Amino acid sequence: PAGMKAQLFASEPMVINPIAIDWDLRGRCWVIETPNYPNEVLEDKGEDRISILEDTDGDGLADKKIIFAEGLNLPTGILVFDVADGTGVIVAMAPDLLFAIDDDGDDRVDSWVPLATGFGRFDTHAGPSNLMFGPDNRIWGAVGYSSFSRADGSKFGSGLWNLQLFTGSNFGLPEPQFVAQFTNNTWGLGLRDDGEVFGSTANGAPSFFVGASKEALKKSNPTHAGAMPIHDSADVFPALTEIRQGDWLGQYTAAAGHAFATGRHLPPSWDDRTAFICSPTAHTVGRFDSYSDGSGWRTRNAINLCASTDEWFCPVQASVGPDGAVWIADFAQFIILHNLPGNPERGLPKIEYGDGNAHLNPMRDKLHGRIWRLVSEGRGGLSVPHINTRKGVGHNFFSALGLLGYPNRFWRSAARKYLVFSEGFDLEDPSFRVPLLRKIRGAEGPLAALEALRVFFGVSDVRRHRFPKLDEEVFPLSLQSSDYRILIAGLNALPSSVDGALWLLESGALDHPSSQIRRHALLAAARMPESPSLGIALVSRAVVESVDDTWISIALR
Repeated sequence: PAGMKAQLFASEPMVINPIAIDWDLRGRCWVIETPNYPNEVLEDKGEDRISILEDTDGDGLADKKIIFAEGLNLPTGILVFDVADGTGVIVAMAPDLLFAIDDDGDDRVDSWVPLATGFGRFDTHAGPSNLMFGPDNRIWGAVGYSSFSRADGSKFGSGLWNLQLFTGSNFGLPEPQFVAQFTNNTWGLGLRDDGEVFGSTANGAPSFFVGASKEALKKSNPTHAGAMPIHDSADVFPALTEIRQGDWLGQYTAAAGHAFATGRHLPPSWDDRTAFICSPTAHTVGRFDSYSDGSGWRTRNAINLCASTDEWFCPVQASVGPDGAVWIADFAQFIILHNLPGNPERGLPKIEYGDGNAHLNPMRDKLHGRIWRLVSEGRGGLSVPHINTRKGVGHNFFSALGLLGYPNRFWRSAARKYLVFSEGFDLEDPSFRVPLLRKIRGAEGPLAALEALRVFFGVSDVRRHRFPKLDEEVFPLSLQSSDYRILIAGLNALPSSVDGALWLLESGALDHPSSQIRRHALLAAARMPESPSLGIALVSRAVVESVDDTWISIALR
C-alpha cells in the first residue's frame, strides 16, 4: 500500500525455511526453521531448529543468531512464553505440544515439558499450527485433517482448538478442547481485541467466523460446526502472469493465517478489522476487511497487502510484530505445493508421495529462507518497549502493568501473559491488586481496563481459585461498561453459578440493542445452572428475536 515499504530482516544462510515466528519480551524474533519439511518424517533427531534472531545495531537487519533448540523434526507452531520464573516456548511438533524451557537464562533449552499429545503426523501439512495466546488466557491453535486423537479414541480436525494451562505441577494436564469445525485443511487463526474468533482454511475458504464454540453447542446442537465461512470472494490477485496451483485455480489454495492489524503504525481503519491471509502459491499476502453482519461478522476481500514478482516468495505467516511492522515469514520455495493433481487414471503423469504425504520433487529447496518487515513511512519511528525479565519480578510487574493499554496488541497480550502466569503475582497482595483494580475501573482508558480485567480472570483460572469479594465488584463493573469489548469479556468469563446467572440478569445484556452483545449474553446463559428467573428472561427473548439471525437462533436454542 502507499506509504509502506518492504525491508529484509533476515535471509539465508542465517535463516532457512521459516515456517513460524514469534517474539519475546525483548523484541527478539524466534523462528522455527524446517529443512526437514515436508517429507523427512523421522523417529529420532532431525535437522529442524528453533532460533532467536536479533538486530543489535538498530539498522533493521538481523545480525545475531542463537540456536535455542536443535535436532527437532517437523515443528510447525511456536508461542514464546516469557514469565518471571523463566523463558520458554510452547512448540507444536506432532504428535506433541511441548513446553521448551530455558532454566538458566542462557537462551538455550534446558528441559522439555509435555503439555499434550495426540496430533496426527501422517500428512505434514495437516498438523497443528498458528499458536496464539488468547483473550481468555488459553493457548489457541489450528489443526488440519491429520487431526488430534483424544485419550478416549475420538478425534477432531480441520478446525480450531484451545488448551487451558494451570500453574503448579499440573501445568499441562487437560487435553486440547475442540472449538470450531472448518470445511478443510486449516492453517489460519485470528483473535481480536473484542474476543471474537476467526480463521482460514487452505482451500477455497480463506475466512471463517466462530459464532459459538463446539463446547457451547454440545448439548443443544452437537453436530453444528460452530463456525461458518464469511468471505465474499476467495480469489487471489497475483502480480505474476503465471502461478503454479494444483487445484482451486485462481483462488486461495494454500491460505495461511488470519492475523488482524493492530497498533499506530498501520492505517487506523485497519485496526482490529483488517486480517492478513497468506497465499504462498500466488506469492501474495491478502487483505480481508471484516464488518458486522447481524450478530456475526463477514469479511470483504480487499485484494492484497503485498504481492511479489519473485516466484520464490512464499509467505506462510503475516503478523504485526512488537515494533508495529507487519512481519512476514517467507518459506522461500520454487516448489511450495504439497500435493499435485493426480496420476495416470486422470490422464496426468504418475505422482509419487513421500513419508510426509507430499509429492516427491527434486526441486524442493533446503537452502533459502526470508523474513520481511512491511513498515509504514511517515507514522513515526518504530519502537519496542522492553520488559527485561532479568531485572526481577518487582521491576517487571510495573513494566507489564504499564503495557496493558499499549496500542499494539502484541504488547498488551505479552504483558497479560507475563502477569497471569508469573506466580509471584497474587490478587491477595495489595501491591498487585490495588493498581490492577484501578485499571479495571477505567482510570487509564478502555484498553488498559480490558486487559486488566482479563488478567483478573486469568489469575483466578490458572490458579483454580476464585476471589468472591473481588468477583462481586469486578463482574458487575464489567457488565455495566459502555465499552462493548469490556462487556463481552465480562460475559465470556462469567462463572457458571447462581451468582453468575444473577449478574447476567442484572446486567440487562440479554436485552442489549447490539445483537452481537445479545449473542454473547445468550451463550453465557447457556452455561448457567437452572434458574427460573433466567428461564423467564430467555422465553421473553425468544418472542422478540429475529429468526433470520442465524447465530442468535443457534445461541438461543
